[in-house]
Parts: sequence; C-alpha cells; structure tokens
Amino acid sequence: MSINIIAAMGLDRELGQNNQLLCNLSADLKHFKELTTGGFVLMGSNTFRSIGKSLPDRENIVLTRDTKHNLPADVFAYDSFDQVLFEYRNFNEEVDDLWIIGGSNVYSQAIQHADKMYLTVIQNRFPEADCYFPAFDLSDWNHKVTGFKRKDEKNDFDHYYVEYSRKDKIK
Repeated sequence: MSINIIAAMGLDRELGQNNQLLCNLSADLKHFKELTTGGFVLMGSNTFRSIGKSLPDRENIVLTRDTKHNLPADVFAYDSFDQVLFEYRNFNEEVDDLWIIGGSNVYSQAIQHADKMYLTVIQNRFPEADCYFPAFDLSDWNHKVTGFKRKDEKNDFDHYYVEYSRKDKIK
C-alpha cells in the first residue's frame, strides 16, 4: 500500500487555470492512466468537475464540503482528508495504491503523508495560472528522472517525468 501524488506542472509549479489543465500532453495522460489504473484516485470536487466523470478502472474518491453533492453512484464522497486516510489505512484489505490527483488544496493536505510523488515537469512557464502545486522541501525526497517526451503534434511542450520517494516518511 502506497500513498502517491501525481501531477503535471509548469516550471513554477503551475497546475491549471480556471479549473482546466494548462496544455495538451497526450503522453502524460497515457502515463497517468498507466500508473493510476487499478488503484484508488482521490481528488477534490473541482478536479472531479473538470474531469466530468468517474475515471474507469479505478475507485474514485471525491473530497467535498457540499453535503448535497451530486456525484455518480460509483464515486465515494468524503468531507475530510483525514477520514479518507483513516479508512484507507485501516480498512483497505486489498492493498491498492492511493493516488492523489488534485487539486492544489488536496495536494497540500496529502503531501506530508505521501510515500511517492510522480511529477511531470512541463518545460514552460504559465503566468496565467491560478492553481499551483504546493512547495516542498527537496531534501526530504530522493528523486530520479524516469522519462522525457519531446514536444510534438500531440504534446504542446517538452516534459520530464520525475519520481520522488520520501527519505523518511512523516506519519
């Protein structure tokens, strides 16, 4: 069982603008699908709305403060990250990975609990962004570049895949 963060961000930690991704990266979407399929995906309600549906072949969990949430029947809703973490750690007998997929508020709550981070670093700055990945202390993490994709007709920018593993996990 591993708690993982996955995100694509610009050089200044930019994630999105107006609840949308900043660019098209087909290779990164494929990478995201390969990593998260079969696990639990946890997202905030804005991220869920931007996707527009539950992600197939994954258990979908949405954090929402809206007690009248209007979510599909196959989506689990929680109002607290701590509650998700408690239930995941204590009742997950299948030992599936938990993937934190956004947005910035959920990343901020999860980063101290994460075992790994899978960050796609887009080789561009996006000054129009209004959502950012939280700052983190690089000295707490081992990291390695696991891949690179050049800009092409399906990918707006060059981007790197970087895997971070926590040196000493904070409980």
